[in-house]
Amino acid sequence: MKGKKVYNSKALVWWGLAGVVLLAFILRLAWVLNVHTYPISDFGWYHERALGLIHGQGYSVNGKPTAYWPIGYPLFLAGLYKLFGPHYYVAKAANVIMGSLTAGLTYLIGNRLAGFWTGLFAGLALALMPSQIEWTSVLCSEILFTFLLLASTYLLVVKRPERQGWLYPAVSGLLLGAASLVRATSLALPLGAFVFYWIFRRSFRQAKFIQLLGVKFRKFYQSDTNAYLFSLTPTHPPL
Repeated sequence: MKGKKVYNSKALVWWGLAGVVLLAFILRLAWVLNVHTYPISDFGWYHERALGLIHGQGYSVNGKPTAYWPIGYPLFLAGLYKLFGPHYYVAKAANVIMGSLTAGLTYLIGNRLAGFWTGLFAGLALALMPSQIEWTSVLCSEILFTFLLLASTYLLVVKRPERQGWLYPAVSGLLLGAASLVRATSLALPLGAFVFYWIFRRSFRQAKFIQLLGVKFRKFYQSDTNAYLFSLTPTHPPL
């Protein structure tokens, strides 16, 4: 009886995850297929910078390297365009997937910290939130940023700190560093991870490790002149 109860509990968690992700996916896909948008303003800027990257122009505007916004989202778009073709519907499809997975991560974090019903409520709330659905059809950095941030957070809470070893904080730190390349607002978050490990494990080395991973990954892209290093073709102008 005890074993059956544990099995049902695990099954319930996975069924909840599947339901949240599927619901979020259906709603976001339906929105993208029925509400057609064209990237202008900031969103057009991301699209144009991604095209420049795949055409060997580096991260530049009118031939001049730029660091006006972090390179993370244009670089992500460039990778998608390189694989699937340079059309903004490719980016919208990625938004559908990332938005659905973000709802699932919200559910998992809530389930881990406060139980099944709290996680389910949080996941469904994000899956059904109108603004989260509407932004799926826009080429914005927020969806990628939120996905990376919650993925990093989930790795911090999925196991108790004393059982994590080095792999979980290492991957979490790298994801946090990647998130800071998408939106610089995450630059202060490694400090929060540092405090988390210091309080719950009293491990200075592990706490410092995750902090340094996030900060160093962000510093890899530091100056305007380094922007050309991210060209996806070998024909970019010399530094």
